Amino acid sequence: MVKIKESPDLMAVGAAGAVFLVTLGWAVWASLSARSDLGKVPTLSGADLVVESGGIPVGPLPEVDWPVPAESPDPAAWTFDVFTPPRIFFDPATGRFSVSAPEAVELDQEPLVAPFGISLLAVERQPYRLQLVGYAGAWDDPWGIFANEDSGEGVVAQQGFRFLDLGLEIRKLEIRREDLIVPESMPLREIVAVALVHDQREQRTVRLTSGFPAWTDRPKATVLIESTGERRRVEAGNRIELDDAIIEITGVFTGPDALTAVKTMPAGVRETIRLVPDSGPDVQFESDTVF
Repeated sequence: MVKIKESPDLMAVGAAGAVFLVTLGWAVWASLSARSDLGKVPTLSGADLVVESGGIPVGPLPEVDWPVPAESPDPAAWTFDVFTPPRIFFDPATGRFSVSAPEAVELDQEPLVAPFGISLLAVERQPYRLQLVGYAGAWDDPWGIFANEDSGEGVVAQQGFRFLDLGLEIRKLEIRREDLIVPESMPLREIVAVALVHDQREQRTVRLTSGFPAWTDRPKATVLIESTGERRRVEAGNRIELDDAIIEITGVFTGPDALTAVKTMPAGVRETIRLVPDSGPDVQFESDTVF
């Protein structure tokens, strides 16, 4: 009797053949099972559905009346298309940007050559209508010394007190040690009073401290109207009417001080600019923020 020695290659071939036979048998069984289930599918009852096929109708297409474009109720508004683009001017040296209407308008001179109309003299931060100027009492029972900026009166109050004329309520009052940042100096650690005040007008919480004044988030600017020499204090949202244009103040900023404005002229020209005190225009808006 001859003994056959088993080798790893022979065992691998045998295992592969067994897997192939099992896979083939499962595929045959699945195919037969699917064919047997086809007869069990229910048929739709009712009259036979007749489907008629036809070609694309030949003949004149119906006419469509497109509505005539209506004019905008805003006389200053204008639109343009691909074939009548607006006239755009930009001065990289000053950052001044101008867009004119697409209509062929005759301008006396290029818009960027003419003065913008105003210049920025200064920006002033506006104090919050209530200031915390001092404190009294013990650490666990503090009193705050407040100053009413609207009336100029001083009030000594505790947590829970309401300033009805100012629309403010003291929600929290405490005495604590804080680091005060002094320009060009190391931080100073001092004992100060801190109050959390609920502002009913603006629906927000304002933090007051006796260490430094509290400011509003709407500073005001002093501008010079170049045509008349008049000085005027303005804030964001104000408008200045000139003889040949209207200037809208879009923003007043601090740190660094700056003012942004949009100028609209009857000839269909709009300009935008950013002014800083004593140095002329600064960084310019992008075109999509003008309108």
